[in-house]
Amino acid sequence: MQPWADASGCGVEVFRQETVTFDIVQWNLSRSAAGVLRGLHLHPGYHEVYVLLSGAADVLLLDLRPASPTHGRRTQLAFETSHPEALLLPAGVLHGIHFSLPSLLLIGRSREFDGLHELSCRWDDPELGEPWLANRPVLSDSDAAAGSLAALRQACAALADRA
Repeated sequence: MQPWADASGCGVEVFRQETVTFDIVQWNLSRSAAGVLRGLHLHPGYHEVYVLLSGAADVLLLDLRPASPTHGRRTQLAFETSHPEALLLPAGVLHGIHFSLPSLLLIGRSREFDGLHELSCRWDDPELGEPWLANRPVLSDSDAAAGSLAALRQACAALADRA
């Protein structure tokens, strides 16, 4: 995905089917003000792809997939329109996105959103380790009411037992 630019403007490829291992069945657009945190969320039943259309954000990822070679690994990355890219979020990876600027995020999902396949935990749960935000973020009501990471892990285990 090398950006191109000339006197007429610029562009970059943000999606190619061969690089995504799942079908995208729903696209959503999310607008966030500076200081907003979306998450931390985990989807045991579907994958997502994020494309940041405007703004800037920091993303936190924690791999909670038991069979994954990166199980337990925490990663934090900058997501900026100055370096356009798509971020693939596999099912079972806990993720949150904190917007440092007013932002527009395009979200593709491998399953239509129904609210049933969305787990969450508090962004500041001590089990996550070192805090990843310096200031108190703006949260949705559901993210503000999220439980602990331990409770999320129990919910994941219960879902796995039912499968």
